[in-house]
Amino acid sequence: MEWNTSNKRLKRFKKLRVLNLYWVKSGYGFEDWFIIARSLYWARKYFNYFEGFDEDDSESAFIMNIRKNLIVKYNLKYFTGTWPSNNLLKDLGFKFISEISPRILNFNGKVYKEAYNTEVYTFEKLKKNLESI
Repeated sequence: MEWNTSNKRLKRFKKLRVLNLYWVKSGYGFEDWFIIARSLYWARKYFNYFEGFDEDDSESAFIMNIRKNLIVKYNLKYFTGTWPSNNLLKDLGFKFISEISPRILNFNGKVYKEAYNTEVYTFEKLKKNLESI
């Protein structure tokens, strides 16, 4: 029997575990953002680890399951939490109000804003400020 790469990919696709998108808020409101994880527990755990917070310093809320085709497309890993890319958020149906820091998104009428601690001068923001002078 000849091995076909499409069969291999199909088998991998069927074995994929569920990954979810969560909104995580820090207790201080400094680093609120989305994270990809397998459960609410792991969303908080990864977020706190990545941001250097204590275990009780954040809350997470389920937003949606990530479709298997997007798990494959973005090569998302089950055992490590990660931040979603802007492109993944767009593929999930989010509409960007602002793509520069702080990012602001709309999803089904709800607005999500990246926490204020991330308001740093990105190149785009600096360029816009210089152009307005």
